[in-house]
Amino acid sequence: MLTDWAAHPLCAPAATWPAAFWGPERLDPAAFRALTGWLDPAAETAAIVAALAGATDVVDVGGGTGLLTAALAAAHPALAVTVIEPDPDQRAHLPPGLTARAGRAEALPLADRACDAAIATWVLQYTDDPARAIDELARVARRRVVIVQAAPGNDLVEVYNREAAALGLAPAHHGWLLALAARRLAAAGFAIA
Repeated sequence: MLTDWAAHPLCAPAATWPAAFWGPERLDPAAFRALTGWLDPAAETAAIVAALAGATDVVDVGGGTGLLTAALAAAHPALAVTVIEPDPDQRAHLPPGLTARAGRAEALPLADRACDAAIATWVLQYTDDPARAIDELARVARRRVVIVQAAPGNDLVEVYNREAAALGLAPAHHGWLLALAARRLAAAGFAIA
């Protein structure tokens, strides 16, 4: 079992990791909604569906406008999915039929072990405290936690890093977030894959 997450290809190169969390990144909900029309969630949805095999209910933390949530629900119709999203404007744009609740990743409005699985896709960089958000995902999930972040070389992260460099900001390193999540979820008793 790998415990040195800094060595994992999805988390490396650790030499470029920040010394501390550089966020939260800012999100413009209207700009994100415009971007979703260009995104194809098929690969992420397939990976999430595979990771959720056997789950009966899921909370999608930071589900935004429901791009992945709707695709997940369509691919797995028997799965009950609840979206937790802090932004009321984002919740207003969720597709019909999805259950949505206001809330933040760092303080989920759910009981302990409330659902089979919790997912957070491209969310940790927008939280005030990603460690607390990861702990909350572990708290509400009975069996699984699925986190989607970028791997090194991701085009969206490269765009962000170019913008960050122009503004004098630190580069994003989603691998740092993945390693943090792996450590904290393993400490909470979850098997990491």
